[in-house]
Amino acid sequence: MPEERSPTEETPKEQRERTRHRGIGIGGADERKRILWVDSDPVMCAYAKAILEPTYEVLLGWDGQSGLTLFRQRLPHLVVLNVVLSDMEWLDCSEKMVSSNPRVPIILTGRYIAFMSIDPMAALKAGVRNIVLNPLDAPHLLEEIAKRLEQAPFENEERFRHFSS
Repeated sequence: MPEERSPTEETPKEQRERTRHRGIGIGGADERKRILWVDSDPVMCAYAKAILEPTYEVLLGWDGQSGLTLFRQRLPHLVVLNVVLSDMEWLDCSEKMVSSNPRVPIILTGRYIAFMSIDPMAALKAGVRNIVLNPLDAPHLLEEIAKRLEQAPFENEERFRHFSS
């Protein structure tokens, strides 16, 4: 005869499913994908954390240097990098990340005007896989992040070629 349990007790399988849904493993380690958000604007960082945290582990870099430090220490699965950083050029930051780990996709964010002087081929070589314009549309951003995490690195290079002509 099976052992009776109270309705509030969970089986180990139920516990695994519940904790997996939240992204926290039974041992307490966070199993969600890590997104590194690098932006000098604290309002954008708070917004990013609010929309991403239910699904992803969010690391916040307040400038390029703190972003690089987190990139090397925490090994994110994806980086969202703002074009305007307080302490360095986005391209320098991105190139340093790529030299550390070329397989991590980078999404650039910023206002349209900030992208006017960007060389698309230089951005591609610096690991950028897409651009998402501010103001950020949360559903679009979440969709773009999910898409980049599913794709193999550098799979989408061809779509940037039309910018260089």
